[in-house]
Amino acid sequence: MKPSHALRASLLLALPWWCGQALAFPALKDEPLQPLMAAATAEYQRYMAQPQPVALAAPKDGQAWPCAVSQAELDVFANTVDSDNDPVAKAELVNDARSGGLPPSRIVYANKVVTPVRAQCEGGKLSGPVEFWIEYDQTIGSGQITLKYHNLIRVRAQALQGRPDGAVLVTGTTLSQQTVYADRATADMMAAQPKPKISTVFFMAFTVAGPAPKTSVAIARTTVDGALSLTTRTRFSRPDGQVVEDGYGAFGGPGHHDSRTLRRNGKLHGPQQTFAGMMGQFPIAASTVCWQEGEKVLTNTCPAD
Repeated sequence: MKPSHALRASLLLALPWWCGQALAFPALKDEPLQPLMAAATAEYQRYMAQPQPVALAAPKDGQAWPCAVSQAELDVFANTVDSDNDPVAKAELVNDARSGGLPPSRIVYANKVVTPVRAQCEGGKLSGPVEFWIEYDQTIGSGQITLKYHNLIRVRAQALQGRPDGAVLVTGTTLSQQTVYADRATADMMAAQPKPKISTVFFMAFTVAGPAPKTSVAIARTTVDGALSLTTRTRFSRPDGQVVEDGYGAFGGPGHHDSRTLRRNGKLHGPQQTFAGMMGQFPIAASTVCWQEGEKVLTNTCPAD
């Protein structure tokens, strides 16, 4: 595949288009996801009820923290922990790279600027309602391609002993983004291409890992040169430890179920599915790849566990 074709394909996958489709968020059947979906969609509706477009901005004058709060503690609330410091994320990135025969990706957050809005402390630890803004750089690097984002997010949660207690709600926007290519010829070719005008606002609700694994719902509202897309990504763990990741809205409208990926012990394990749908006038065929302990296998009866 030529690089220009690869770029167009990646844009279609990452920035799905939908026109004339009724706005309907996916109806999630998995119980752990339902309250998170309700929180994320409620925040989306509050955002959309304002005169558009809405510019998210941190308050100019933040409040002082009522007790000593470390950046490491805030990173747990903001979901800005480097992948090297997140055992689950690191294992998945390493195992996925091994499965694909690629160098492992790393996710790094830097240049963080925090603006506290509301907080309470008890016994020297955050306890009670917490709200703050954080602006930061995010880098996702895999050797050949590096993605760079500059994001601003608003974080709201309840705290107990310095950690989130229940769901964390994040509303944010990507202020700028850049793709860096290690191959010079590819970089020169892409630099000569017209650059689309991209705007993204995202809404996330998640629970941090604790007695139960991390669960999350993330909604992204993206416009590319005026064309709108609305995608949803979910993640939860079944009681047997199987991690389920689902994607909606990449094609067929915001409520369309596009994909499902299963993991166990940080490795791809079970059927990795793409569900049939339409991308504009082009049909997307259903497909399944079977994984067992991170290895791709050829079989007609892929185990779901």
